[in-house]
Amino acid sequence: MASKVFRLSNGLTVVFRPMRLAPVVALQMWVDAGAASDPEEFPGMAHLFEHLLFKGNPSRRMGDLVATVEAVGGSFEAWTSHDHTVYEVLLPSRHVRLGLDVLADALGPFSVDEETLRREFSIIDQEDVRRADDPWTDTADMLVALAFEGHPYARSVTGDPRRLARAAPADVEAFHRRHYRAGRMTLVVVGDVDEEALDDLLDDTVGDLPRGGDGARPPPADFAPQARVRTAVEFRSAGLAYIGLGFRTPGARDPATAHLALLAAALGDGPASRLPVAMVRGAELAVHVEVTSYPERDGSVLAAIASTQPEKWDRALEAILAVLAETARAPLPLSELERTRRLIALNALYGVETVEDVADRIGFDAVATGDADYEVRFQAAVASIGPREIREAARTWLRPDRLSVVVVLPDEDGDADGETVDRVRERIREIVRATLGAPERAAPPAGPHDVRLSCGARLVVRPEPGAPLVAVDAFFPGGQLLESERTAGLQGTIARLLLRGTATRAAEEIDRAIDEMAAGIHGVADLDALGVSAAFPAAEALRGLGLVADCLRAPSFPADEFERDRRRAIADLRAAETDAFDLAYREMLPRLLPGHPYRLDPHGTPATLGRITRSAVARAWEDGYPLDRLTVVVSGDISPEAVRSTLDARLGPGGRRRAAAVRAPRPVEAEVRERDRQVVVRGDFARAHVIAGFRAPGGDDERRYAASILAEALAGDSGLLMAEVRESRGLAYDVGADYRAPIGQGFLTVHAACDERNVEAVLRVLDDIFARLAAHGLPPETVAHAQDLLVGSYALDMQRVSDRNRLAARGIYVRGELPTPERYEARVRAVTPADVRALAASIFDPARRVTAIALPQDGGRK
Repeated sequence: MASKVFRLSNGLTVVFRPMRLAPVVALQMWVDAGAASDPEEFPGMAHLFEHLLFKGNPSRRMGDLVATVEAVGGSFEAWTSHDHTVYEVLLPSRHVRLGLDVLADALGPFSVDEETLRREFSIIDQEDVRRADDPWTDTADMLVALAFEGHPYARSVTGDPRRLARAAPADVEAFHRRHYRAGRMTLVVVGDVDEEALDDLLDDTVGDLPRGGDGARPPPADFAPQARVRTAVEFRSAGLAYIGLGFRTPGARDPATAHLALLAAALGDGPASRLPVAMVRGAELAVHVEVTSYPERDGSVLAAIASTQPEKWDRALEAILAVLAETARAPLPLSELERTRRLIALNALYGVETVEDVADRIGFDAVATGDADYEVRFQAAVASIGPREIREAARTWLRPDRLSVVVVLPDEDGDADGETVDRVRERIREIVRATLGAPERAAPPAGPHDVRLSCGARLVVRPEPGAPLVAVDAFFPGGQLLESERTAGLQGTIARLLLRGTATRAAEEIDRAIDEMAAGIHGVADLDALGVSAAFPAAEALRGLGLVADCLRAPSFPADEFERDRRRAIADLRAAETDAFDLAYREMLPRLLPGHPYRLDPHGTPATLGRITRSAVARAWEDGYPLDRLTVVVSGDISPEAVRSTLDARLGPGGRRRAAAVRAPRPVEAEVRERDRQVVVRGDFARAHVIAGFRAPGGDDERRYAASILAEALAGDSGLLMAEVRESRGLAYDVGADYRAPIGQGFLTVHAACDERNVEAVLRVLDDIFARLAAHGLPPETVAHAQDLLVGSYALDMQRVSDRNRLAARGIYVRGELPTPERYEARVRAVTPADVRALAASIFDPARRVTAIALPQDGGRK
């Protein structure tokens, strides 16, 4: 009999199938929220509701729901998968109204108190320990996590009790409000119930569940590509050895489902199937062996798990893989195919005896395939598949690049160590190579993955297999380019507040997540860009990416955080008034770059910070940083597909029109006004500070390499400044040079910290150095030395994944290409002494120079 599917006015989907064999009814509510929906910071949240909705809590009008159902001879059960949480009431059909009332009460408006929550956390912790104590279950859990590595399906359904226990009642209630809405629920009714009577009952019970939740489902996350077999090895104190093999296969909606069901049945359904015959009855290599499929909507795992004597584990693994290889080599004999088909058909017959079994079947089919009567199509497909098609399915899916192997071994002596684990892993790989006949080799490092996300942002992923950390630089063009005289400091305020609250996370939650991940993450406001820079342990990378995406998609700029940040920023400005270098620098830039946004102090002033309002911050973010201007660069041991799916899910689809490009103003060319060429300020300093500033090429100008050579020749322990200002004359104790190259306009600065009495002498030496450079440039040997230093420094800067990622992000933004050490060296080496001389002549022009001098008040501190 076909199922009837309809929707109530609140958006709840109802699947109804009458069964008159016994006066019983099964009511199952399938909630579209499972472990894959868990918040990153609270793994196990979906499963928590299995416990909470059974128990009495302040929102329950019916008190103890389990006792209510059991009082009429019924039962109340629940279970959680990665896609769904299911609540089932099974009871005599004359009490169907009571069952619907119980579900409406359990799933409706919800609150929980602290005491109830803590009690259930303790129970979940014990449940998790109990699962880990069962080696068969533990092997299966490890296998699923390994097969789905990098995907939300890899999460444990019970989650991480330690992290889940940090959830407050408000966090739990927020999850309920988000997911427990009628549009995300499907009610399955199977049993001895009249359709008309059911219609009358639904509106007054589950028809009152809150509306909402029926928006478009986000696209399924991609699975991480796999170059070779994945392995996990664990040691226990004693007992048997356990071997788990899992092949990642398509989900419930894929046409391959019927082929894989036949394959699984041929391998392990019944004592006459291939693995029991070969492993248990034949060579006696296994005590027990099972073949099972772990199905979800978007992916599945075809798994074989065996228990064996510890000394036989590798021979047992060989035997299992040999059976799989044979199945992929030759078609099934027709007699074996017919036996397998009959088993599947008979299992389906056994599955329609009870109302709860039928509800399970049609409920899963309705929510996972979109067809409550999918079983009919499935059985028709099974009946039509031939031996060669099953062989092709084995060849397609039973491959090393889809295989995960878990081996759990006893360690009675307690001496297993990392070296032992490595030996077992290598033995697994040897066996896979020998039996499946596919040479196993590490995949070559993948090239950059450069795509557009659905929101319009650009994503570049640089896979670095084996890197312990994953680095992220997410940036928008802008920063100080969008600043004005009245808003100086606004961009820095935005960058700092990006991590102080989002639409779904408070500042404290963000801080806690960062601590839990042992992550480094901060907002960045540069001269020409704004965004977030982060680094995470590889195991936490997808969680970290989710946090970064949340902060960029929907920062909330909380009022209290805004006021706190402003007070702190103004206090920092007050402290900087005693920093001679900082004061001189701030006096130098406006005179060197008049009219250009780079002239402005990125920290702002007390006056400009005082004028900035929270609404101005929010408006500047909305206007200046639409997601289609965003670029995200990720480096590390992480799947590009997993990065893309995570960011697509978190950032969402594009909605606004394509934003216009942010462009830097033209470089400043006019001579510096004569009255601005030197400025003197005094303050509470111990020593004097001299800064000479010069305009230089921007980061998008090829002359930047020659400018870098000039700066390197001036700075450093062997540079001109050290040699002529400090070492030979002893005029200053600290000297240096810095070249900054944002888009459009760069600038080079030379500085010296000295005694106030030496300022005039320092200025004379600097004037001489600048005049010589303008007239003659650098000797060839000095150019060569500076080139060596730059190339070597660049190599040192490539040691950390965060530095490599930062350089990559900068190269993409400023020059439109991914930098490499080879390309950088080639461009630095291509600069000739003549190039340096020509650039020095244009840079070290006295009419385009500003000198700022900070002097101690009243002769300095005594």
